[in-house]
Amino acid sequence: MQYGFNSPSRGYFKGDRLLEEITGYFQADPQRSYLLAVGTDSRQLVDRSSFVTVIAVHRRGCGGRYYWHQFYRRRFEALRPRIQVEAELSLKIVTELTRELEPRLEQLPDLPEFELEVHVDIGKNGPTGKMINEIAGMISGCGYELKTKPHAYCAAVLADNHA
Repeated sequence: MQYGFNSPSRGYFKGDRLLEEITGYFQADPQRSYLLAVGTDSRQLVDRSSFVTVIAVHRRGCGGRYYWHQFYRRRFEALRPRIQVEAELSLKIVTELTRELEPRLEQLPDLPEFELEVHVDIGKNGPTGKMINEIAGMISGCGYELKTKPHAYCAAVLADNHA
């Protein structure tokens, strides 16, 4: 992974260290099933936009961990392009993560069962409702399962806390 990620409970990880951290978490209890979710949220600042992407690893029935990275971009005056950037950042991170993580997991003696989701901070209610089909097409077209509000906790809750 080319970006550094912060974990509230585990510290700072970059590159192979983040991949080793996630692999080790899977390896510590390979009999469990896991959910790996990636989501991005943003906030408008005075002179720019703050985007936070979260990688959440949920060990079903036993809690989880998450890792976040903050990006800054120019200020977006309109909502649509900002939501598109959120989705694009999530796709970029989840694609890089799966490309680099899957070979590591395949080398484990017990390959844990896990699902992969992309969480986007949009929902049927409110101004983002008109964008659901567009964003769903972008995410599912890349082969990922999409979660929107109220099920998109990675973007709507975790990333929102750091944006």
